[in-house]
Amino acid sequence: MKHNQSIARKFIDPLLLDSRTVVRDSAAIALMQVSPPVLSDELFAAIEAFDSDHLHDAAYWLGSCANPRAIPILSKMSHDSNEYTQRAAAENLWSYGRDAIPILCKMLSRPDAGTRRAALYSLARIADESALDALLQCAAKETDEKARGVLVKALGRINDPRSIQWLRGHLADPKQRHSRSAARALEQLGWTSRISATTSSSRYDTSFTASEPSGRTPPILINAKSV
Repeated sequence: MKHNQSIARKFIDPLLLDSRTVVRDSAAIALMQVSPPVLSDELFAAIEAFDSDHLHDAAYWLGSCANPRAIPILSKMSHDSNEYTQRAAAENLWSYGRDAIPILCKMLSRPDAGTRRAALYSLARIADESALDALLQCAAKETDEKARGVLVKALGRINDPRSIQWLRGHLADPKQRHSRSAARALEQLGWTSRISATTSSSRYDTSFTASEPSGRTPPILINAKSV
């Protein structure tokens, strides 16, 4: 049940300064249920001091509160020793757009594949070209098949000659699902493909031409032969 903010501020806020950790944590958890959200310095400080038991829920709240004070806390969580905490941070950083990109890009080199996938999902949602270099570096060394699938989605939302070239190079990917995803991504960027029926696996032809889909913002003009 959502608490009334005025009541919460009156009776729960003071508990954030209690000397006992369990009381501070309980107060912070209660305040995270308040709508509209309480955005006090004391609450952010209490959340930053959470132990790992509460960090997953905190990451969701920090991502949804739409306050820039959440970014350094999520950044700190992205370095936590617990891989599930890292994933939670990555999953909720996307709501901060470009400000979150440097943190997410660094997470692409983490040893945990789940963390890398979570960071890639967020970068795909942000879809900003400032992440392109990091995405291409990740693509050159990523071995996790699920992460590579998300890479296709992330690069498929950035209309740049380098991302288009990478996607075209994956039209004949041995993993058919990746080739289909690459073809769909190219089509969404404004490129028209042909499906080759010459093989039993129905691989996508690597021939693409630029087009302007109706009802969509025209893509940047790129000569298909140049990429």
